[in-house]
Amino acid sequence: YCEVRKGASVGDDCRLQSYILVAEDCVVGNYVLIGPGVIFTNDNEPSALKSSEKTWKLKPVRVEDHAVLGARSVLLPGVCIGERALVAAGSVVTRDVEPWAVVMGSPARKVGDIRESPYKERWPELLPD
Repeated sequence: YCEVRKGASVGDDCRLQSYILVAEDCVVGNYVLIGPGVIFTNDNEPSALKSSEKTWKLKPVRVEDHAVLGARSVLLPGVCIGERALVAAGSVVTRDVEPWAVVMGSPARKVGDIRESPYKERWPELLPD
């Protein structure tokens, strides 16, 4: 089961695992892998009243091409995951992730670059042609 809400978009050739929620207006690029249980959020001040009255101020998440989102990661409102970035399982992303970065933790922090060891050996498909 995956839920892609109204106004959200998912690019070409993406791989979506089970139990994913892509919130309203979020954008997923091409060739993105989204692990099981990943949650996209889009509102810093949610409430049922704002939702029913359509007065909420959405801050959609954007995921650029070839990114990898590990299982059970959570993307907070308004963040951008850069091209070919990797978010480790269980991470809570509270700010933008630059292209090629490897991030992990809660809050997610940069621990490496996908173009360097040991990551380039584990994910060669993320490297440029």
